[in-house]
Amino acid sequence: FLSYTMPPRPLPKPNIRNDQRSKKLLYGDLQLHGYPWSTYSVGFLHLFFYTVGAICSYLSLVFLLPPIPHHPAVLACCGILGWSTYCLWMIGHECYHFTMATSQFLNTFIGFLSMDCLVNSQETWKVTHTLHHRHTLASDPQQDRQRLFGSCILIETANIVYTILTYWASDVEFFLQNPSFSKAAALVIRFSLYSFLPANIFLSFVFFLAMWSNYAALLTHAIPVFPKEEQASTSTTTTAGAAPTKHELVVLHQLRTSIDIFPQSPLCLFLFGGLNCHCVHHLLPSLPRSLHSSGTRNIAKLYPEEYRHVENVPELMALFILRSEVFVTPVLIEDLPRIVRERGLLEFLKKISMDVGSLFVMAAVVYFAPPISIFKALVAGGALLEVVE
Repeated sequence: FLSYTMPPRPLPKPNIRNDQRSKKLLYGDLQLHGYPWSTYSVGFLHLFFYTVGAICSYLSLVFLLPPIPHHPAVLACCGILGWSTYCLWMIGHECYHFTMATSQFLNTFIGFLSMDCLVNSQETWKVTHTLHHRHTLASDPQQDRQRLFGSCILIETANIVYTILTYWASDVEFFLQNPSFSKAAALVIRFSLYSFLPANIFLSFVFFLAMWSNYAALLTHAIPVFPKEEQASTSTTTTAGAAPTKHELVVLHQLRTSIDIFPQSPLCLFLFGGLNCHCVHHLLPSLPRSLHSSGTRNIAKLYPEEYRHVENVPELMALFILRSEVFVTPVLIEDLPRIVRERGLLEFLKKISMDVGSLFVMAAVVYFAPPISIFKALVAGGALLEVVE
């Protein structure tokens, strides 16, 4: 499935009116919303399956299955709910980039349902995501927390959970500063949905959501290349040998801090929520997901020595092993398996054992969590207060 590639597809010509704002061309990408409706069909098809997966798994966990997290059916539903919630979150990400539909109303409406009501608000997204695109992998973590932090799965999971909690705090702050019905509705829906899940099931869902967020989205920012200052002036030149312009430096920074994973695979496009082509997204942020594969071919032609993309399982495994590494000189993805072998078996086993140990710790946390939901706990607490009074 991973080796299957999409057939070449030319970028359609948007319908641009003369009175619209300037095009801002970047390798065929138009910062406008004029692609024909057929271009967005893939995104809506994916949205349908994500929504069905989320609804079915959620209802099963709340009404049908026992609150036993190690039960195979419960574990499967938690995994599906975590994955589908992540993918719906990424649908919201596309909506607020205005790449989900041609209609601004549709983008805003779908984004509200898939992002504001599930994970974080549009206002929080605008603040954090603008920083992420302008200062990708900035040295200050508070500028860009959309990255992997830590040396193992446990620490990385804790960090993404902390990041989401900061988003929630920001959502509440934005609501208090400028209250509105839509903000209140989003907060009520979000917290109500999660309050009906038993605590142990909720934690299992959170861990799955965190891992999908980390290793389907943030893994694409792994192994960044940050040249030392003395190397930057000599290693960064244009094809003509001249010093690069400010725009070219920005493009080069995105190429060296973002990766595409199986960019021609429609299965990965579906499973990764459209973010497997993350380098393409950073360079062509107005490109709908159905055109990501075409965008990768354009970038590969323009920057064959800098464009980084994973094309086979050994490269993906090596990327996962080396995900916490930072390089000072450009490194090719095809060289990652060799780098892992050169590090030796002991280093490989150390990394794997830390990740496996992380999974055991997370499983223990879920296992010992109480099988009662926040909603039931509040009801029981209210009844107890009535009895006491």
